[in-house]
Amino acid sequence: MAFFFACSGAPGGAERRFSYLYESLREESDCFYLITNRELVDFYGKTLLKDPEDCNIFSPEVYGKGIFGKCLFVIKVLFFLKKQKVKWVHFCINPGPYSFVFSVLSFVLGFKVSVSVVNSTRREKRDFTKKEFLFWRLTFLSSRFIDVLSPSIKFNLLNIFGKHILPSKITISPCTFSRRVAELKNNYHCVQDSREGRDVDCLFMCRLVDGKGVDLFLKALDIIESQKIRIFAHVAGDGYLYDEFASRVYEYVQLVLHGYVDGKEAEFLLRRTKFALSLQSYENYPSQFVLEAIASGCEVIATDVGDTRLLLNESNSYLVPACHGELAESLLYGLKEYKKGNFLPFDRMALLEDHSVFRFKKYFLDLLA
Repeated sequence: MAFFFACSGAPGGAERRFSYLYESLREESDCFYLITNRELVDFYGKTLLKDPEDCNIFSPEVYGKGIFGKCLFVIKVLFFLKKQKVKWVHFCINPGPYSFVFSVLSFVLGFKVSVSVVNSTRREKRDFTKKEFLFWRLTFLSSRFIDVLSPSIKFNLLNIFGKHILPSKITISPCTFSRRVAELKNNYHCVQDSREGRDVDCLFMCRLVDGKGVDLFLKALDIIESQKIRIFAHVAGDGYLYDEFASRVYEYVQLVLHGYVDGKEAEFLLRRTKFALSLQSYENYPSQFVLEAIASGCEVIATDVGDTRLLLNESNSYLVPACHGELAESLLYGLKEYKKGNFLPFDRMALLEDHSVFRFKKYFLDLLA
């Protein structure tokens, strides 16, 4: 079996989740493969993979964004699938042109396909271009199963593609964490001793694109600035909304921009952070960042949207509506309580144990059986 993801930008939580699953499966058997693009491995290999030179990772180059480069990439992957006698290909990060092409070819070449949908922002048909809708629909028709991250994503897919997919095809995966959370969890005793030395009041770490709460966070910072309160706010991530932060000039709010950070940099930042912010518009479940923040000893502030409460609640986080005023108020209140030494009293280890890769591995192997 082969896991497939290829992307032009930095990897996110979904890529880390499947790379960790792949590595866990490879520890037991050499019949699992990972197919990705060379550019991703070259730039982010150490962040994404324990061993980027693993012989079961196939990563040919995608030569630019043109059709010729993509066709050459497909041909190389097809030869690899045939050479390794791969019988099943799973597409890890939403349908697209690659999943569409391989789904069509699967009928000719005799391998099975399945797909994961990790995007919670596609909620209506108008959220797709005509081409995207075609790619998704035909991928679903060919897929043996459709793995989704949350009940709300399943609901959205049935609402949009109900005529084209059987509800029984859609399965909801358990929330699992990446290798980075496992490593943080193993060093958990260090986390408890490090709360007093944290110099980052709040950390906003995500792709800086629509739906991630960029505008919500900026308006909350504007309120805090207007109250002349000094806080240290850090932003880690890249995306087309990066300039929204870069253009802000504050007197009291100390805003530090890091751009994209790799695993070690992210771990270092989390260990310095008091409050981790997950402010997505539709969904904070399942969030690799939230789990990493909890494993690092951070307090969490999250928007109370979608299926967020499958992971977070009032006992382990500060849940707020998508309102900048309430976000600012909650952050300032939380920082006051933090200064007093009042932390949310929940069992972090129990929560992390409940979201292990072993649950995800069992779930996935059962689907392949």
